Amino acid sequence: MKKSSFIILYFLAIVGIIACEKGDDKERQIIDFDNIPPQNITDGSVLLTATASSGLPVILLSSDTSIAIMEGNKAVFQKPGRIGIVASQPGNEQFYEAPNVIRELNILNRDPNKKDQTITFASLPSQWRGMTQGILKLNATASSGLPVTFTCDNTRLGNVYEDSYIMSHLSNNAVAYVTITASQEGNDEYNPALNVSQIIYAIHEATREP
Repeated sequence: MKKSSFIILYFLAIVGIIACEKGDDKERQIIDFDNIPPQNITDGSVLLTATASSGLPVILLSSDTSIAIMEGNKAVFQKPGRIGIVASQPGNEQFYEAPNVIRELNILNRDPNKKDQTITFASLPSQWRGMTQGILKLNATASSGLPVTFTCDNTRLGNVYEDSYIMSHLSNNAVAYVTITASQEGNDEYNPALNVSQIIYAIHEATREP
């Protein structure tokens, strides 16, 4: 190779390296988003605090606008419920997009003239094998003494019947994560309790012939 050709190739390589470095000189940023304490529907709204390390403005979005809508950094309540508020920052020519941060917003239907109550839900095993362990008994009590109701979010393997989780005979060779929730809706004397949920890994093996 001629010396002049080598010099040209070397120059092009240096230019390419410099160009790559200039194209990748953005800085990373993170979002600091405060946890949101439980809110009461009668309060109407709550101001949220989220900042980016870059100093760029943070965008807040509601995961369910039927429960709360965002007006800038203010969450305006529509009805009681539990949702996620997503904080994002798309970045610019100087900063990369920040990883999203999600905080839970729990809007309660609390009457200040009523008593509050809490639920104690006995710990469940991390996994449950329907064929070998049978029925999973659920044990939860409300501080009010009112009855607690159980529900589950995945009925493909089984369902909750009163205070028991029972797997279906039609769900052989199936596995799934199941969230079981204990709730108490309150009455004329007590406000609804905060729901308490636990997750189990449900396993239903195929029936074996004796």
